[in-house]
Amino acid sequence: MTTATQQVLAVLQAGSLPPEAQAFVLTIFAGEVGDKATDPWTCEFGYTYYTGSLATFPNASSSPPWTGKLIPGKPGWISTALGIGQILYPTWEIWSKLPGAPSPATFEPPSQCALVWLGGADQYHKVTGRSLLADLQAGTSMWGNVQTALLPTWPGGAAKFSAHYPSYLAMVKAAPAPPPAPAEPIIFAYLVTQAGSIINEGTISIPLPITGSGA
Repeated sequence: MTTATQQVLAVLQAGSLPPEAQAFVLTIFAGEVGDKATDPWTCEFGYTYYTGSLATFPNASSSPPWTGKLIPGKPGWISTALGIGQILYPTWEIWSKLPGAPSPATFEPPSQCALVWLGGADQYHKVTGRSLLADLQAGTSMWGNVQTALLPTWPGGAAKFSAHYPSYLAMVKAAPAPPPAPAEPIIFAYLVTQAGSIINEGTISIPLPITGSGA
């Protein structure tokens, strides 16, 4: 059975984020949601699951309506946390408008990965004035800054960041790259006279996919 971490890693590997950014997303995910989730993309606060479309961040107008979850022990408190980064609806409204955010803004898996990274990098820069990617690439001496800067945003994901991040960076670097797109098949074509002698020959590229006429 594929774990939630493996599901997130597969989407990250199919995208274009650098390894350090991919490992950042996995570290945040592990602390906020982790492999307890059966579906990391629709996981709500309290490990229940949204059943509607992720074409945008679910809200009260969605089908089914999404109004958040009551927080146990805090009467009247509601959390709209959702997905791999447990992003809140007001936060999504801001992050989905950041430079480089997916357009149109959705909450589908690639968008969730992108917004966790873009939102984290934006918040990190606001707090430290520094580049999150540059500090992740700088090595262990800078990783403690991530916990300090992002703990208010991700209390679970940023906690002990410098201790957890190396294992996810190793996981990203060890994961096999996605297979290349299959090449177009080459079919040799011959123009044959009625008598059977070849009078011309060449090749034809047939665009994929090729489908048969069967069921």
